[in-house]
Amino acid sequence: MHRHLEIGMNRKTDLVFSPGLELDYIYDFGSSTELRVKVVNVYEGAVTTRKPVEMLARNEAPMIPCDACGRMPAAKICEECQWDGEGWLCSSCAETHECFRDGEASCLPVVNSPRTGTCAYTG
Repeated sequence: MHRHLEIGMNRKTDLVFSPGLELDYIYDFGSSTELRVKVVNVYEGAVTTRKPVEMLARNEAPMIPCDACGRMPAAKICEECQWDGEGWLCSSCAETHECFRDGEASCLPVVNSPRTGTCAYTG
């Protein structure tokens, strides 16, 4: 059974986040990116800067295969084809992609972000 609770923006992270916590997060309600966040550990150590660290996070970059050849990892995304759930292209396949040749779409870099391909996001 999943409980759906709202976490207020003024809550202190150390009172909310603990290992094992999983939550859904929706970024930008205009062109939404839905994320599943999982707390795997808590860092406890000395602060080495003047400003204390409030929160550390890292997303693991997924290996997205090229939609054209299926062998190489995607390095580019076609803004036009992404609307059909496709358009992830390796560098080689991007050179010959029809949308780019005809000037119908632009080519965006694949970056380590769940916002890749959303609203021309380039990292």
